[in-house]
Amino acid sequence: MNKLIILDLDGTLVDCKELHQLAFRRAIGRDYPLEVVEGLPTLKKIEVLNEQGYELDAISVNREKQNYTFDNIGEYVNFNPRLKRILSELMDRYIIAICSNATRPFVERCVDILGIRDNILGGVYTASEHEPKPSLDMWSACIGEAGYWEEIWIYEDSPVGIMGAERVTLIIDYTRVIEVEGRGGEGEEKKGGSRFSGYDVPKPLIDVRGLPMFVRSVESIRLEFAQKIFLTAYQHRMAPTIKQYYPDAIVIEIDELTEGTACTLQYAREYWQDGSSVFVSNCDQVVDWVPDSFYEVRNSNKDGAIAVFECPERDPKWSYALCDDDMQVSRVAEKDPISEWATVGHYYWRDGRVFESAVDAMIREDARVNGEFYTAPSYNYMPGRSIEAYRVRKMQGTGTPEDLDEFHRTQGQYDWG
Repeated sequence: MNKLIILDLDGTLVDCKELHQLAFRRAIGRDYPLEVVEGLPTLKKIEVLNEQGYELDAISVNREKQNYTFDNIGEYVNFNPRLKRILSELMDRYIIAICSNATRPFVERCVDILGIRDNILGGVYTASEHEPKPSLDMWSACIGEAGYWEEIWIYEDSPVGIMGAERVTLIIDYTRVIEVEGRGGEGEEKKGGSRFSGYDVPKPLIDVRGLPMFVRSVESIRLEFAQKIFLTAYQHRMAPTIKQYYPDAIVIEIDELTEGTACTLQYAREYWQDGSSVFVSNCDQVVDWVPDSFYEVRNSNKDGAIAVFECPERDPKWSYALCDDDMQVSRVAEKDPISEWATVGHYYWRDGRVFESAVDAMIREDARVNGEFYTAPSYNYMPGRSIEAYRVRKMQGTGTPEDLDEFHRTQGQYDWG
């Protein structure tokens, strides 16, 4: 095997940019120009800022910054099963290495938390023992370990890393450089609790006004179902808690990575092979709405229904439905504000087999968004089918500390069920 993948850490395997920025800001006791030092190791940051008149003590600032980073790393880095699966699959064809401007203790700690040590056979190269990027020193050490490589792929996200990687291409003409925005393999896993500090339970079990988050979400739906099915991550071991609240529920524990929510839902496909209807919801949201609005759509024999809320600012973090004046849906887009109607995360299909066929068609076309197959765009693969949107008064997420604070702040203003 003579193919190599070199991964950066922060921004590629994990998302600790906010942690590093906060730790450094606390250590120096003031704001600083991010654009000047972004991507540089701590000591280099201090050197650059001192040239601008900051007068920082390198030893004390570096020590305080490192201490804060280590104390809070668990808030930003969690085991990521999807990343684990991707790296395990890549191992069949590539040697994988890490080159990072972070210190070795920090990188090693992240590798252990992510559970990917057995995937990194190409070694770990850090600013603790090499000149930091954009210097070619650590890349050269990594590449030079095996002499000749048939292929080399370098994944970087920061301007400093990309600058250095582009210089590597001048030396090794078969190297590919790919700019990665955000955290590789992140997808929905970032919602798995990594932003909540001080909790020793999975995010769906975090208390939300006296109930676990997933229960609060279910109770806000306020519809009658013949069967409740919960799809959960195997490592969360949630079945006992789910059964405590919903004794007749079916719990499907998934012990492998999927390629998105649309794929995850297919684990329940055996339960709709008789043509049963399917209603899908997330575990980290509550809704103030009138259930009759859904029943009206369902009773009109529409093939699909989508709950929406008006979002005039068109925030690209949502999915959106393009509707006519009668709220008939012609197209759905993920992370793309094609209208003012953002989807709630409640999706309905009159016949689950139609949903299954739509997802299969979407996968055949490899219609991914940010590398994943989302649920909402599957409606685009139901040609000739009637899909109608219905409005809710308010949707409130509970999936981040900020969302949860907003939920508690607005108690009494909305009816969450």
